[in-house]
Amino acid sequence: KTEDVARKLGDLSRTVLAKTDICHLIDKGVVEQLCSMITGEQKLLPPLLKLLLQCSLVSRTGSEICVRSITDIVDKLSTAPNSLTSSVHANLLQLTSTLVRSLPPCENLTSDMISYIVSKEIIDNIQNTCSNTLHIEDEAKCAVLTSSLHLLSSCCVVMTTPNTPISSSPTKNDSSGLVDALVFTKACNIVTLLYGVLLYDGPKKVPPALSDLTRGVIKQGLLTLLDISRFSLHTLQMVLDTEGMSLELRHVFSCVLTCASQHDYTSILDLCIQLIGYIVFSHPENQILLQNGPRPSILELLF
Repeated sequence: KTEDVARKLGDLSRTVLAKTDICHLIDKGVVEQLCSMITGEQKLLPPLLKLLLQCSLVSRTGSEICVRSITDIVDKLSTAPNSLTSSVHANLLQLTSTLVRSLPPCENLTSDMISYIVSKEIIDNIQNTCSNTLHIEDEAKCAVLTSSLHLLSSCCVVMTTPNTPISSSPTKNDSSGLVDALVFTKACNIVTLLYGVLLYDGPKKVPPALSDLTRGVIKQGLLTLLDISRFSLHTLQMVLDTEGMSLELRHVFSCVLTCASQHDYTSILDLCIQLIGYIVFSHPENQILLQNGPRPSILELLF
């Protein structure tokens, strides 16, 4: 059945839908119908995204393709997010993220598009999504959360100058407004999100195995924090340099290191170690953070 539906999606994209604007599809409920067709079938997500991309790229060339498509979807996400079902919301966020990543890195056009996303309060919406999630139990809502984090990652990636050395100096000339948005939203409260997800039932001496949904959220959260670090390490260090946030961060690192090592979550463990390296880079206070707190300390867990 999966292959049959995927083939039908491809047929649709080559006929009627290939001549239709993406916003028209959203307004007419076509996207929601397609999403309902693939409920529980994660293998169909790539064909659906491919279909939506084909719909949105028709009769457009060059950079205009991404610009028009991004603005169309961002307008929909910002004006009527509550009217979308969780599955549609997640797919539109993922589609926007895909389009953003196709923008040329660090060019004026890219900066303008990120500025548009910021001005439409999409970053604020991502913060709200992270702040309102304390426990991962609903697959559809979890998809919205991970897609939101992925979009934030994409914004940071395309605004990161390629092949630049790590620096903890303040980011200069950020015309996109992304730095200010990250400061205002405290990096979209990702650390608080991870703290709530990992320690929902309180700290335990032996952390239990994590569900697939929880692991997915933690992995994407760590990836997004890494992308923020590469974009503007100074911004992330400044956001985390508060007493409450630093305590949450220490608990997150401790829990992830303990849980990942005991249950063989290699990819999560690697991301956590990389993030710790960025957080303490040229930052004496954060370096002390690794040594403080209950034993074993973060530093002891690393060894």
